[in-house]
Amino acid sequence: MERFLQMSDQCRKELTEHILPFWMNLSDPRGGFYGQVTRDLAVHKDAPKGTILHARILWSFSSAYLNTKEQVYLDAAAHAYDFLQMAWDLERGGFYWSLTADGKPFETDKYAYANAFCIYGLVLYYEASGCQEALELAEKAFSCIESHFARKNGYIETFAAD
Repeated sequence: MERFLQMSDQCRKELTEHILPFWMNLSDPRGGFYGQVTRDLAVHKDAPKGTILHARILWSFSSAYLNTKEQVYLDAAAHAYDFLQMAWDLERGGFYWSLTADGKPFETDKYAYANAFCIYGLVLYYEASGCQEALELAEKAFSCIESHFARKNGYIETFAAD
């Protein structure tokens, strides 16, 4: 049992001292988190930003907050949430695949996979923050998947923006 407790402590330390700070340092003041970091850790500040990346960041920081109650993690989650709001197609529904570095639609196809990850992140963010609008956006994304992607024997993966 002692070995497992030590491993748990080591994992928590790795997460809170390395992994989460790494991502917090990629926060873009224009919104969201930078969309590309190369193997040599060069940040490409003008690279497009994917919704799946932001949904995963949203989920991760929401989870970190729920486990630690440290405000810095909820703030990072809120930053990812704000970006995902920009990625929602207000006219036709669904999350765009990606946005430009400054938050305009870039790849406008809609993927069931991306929308599903957004639901995961939004629901956990709602749990962490109590933000009712996040839960409502998750419900809209679910409705979008069910009304556009669902078929008799499964789901279609992608559609054009319209």
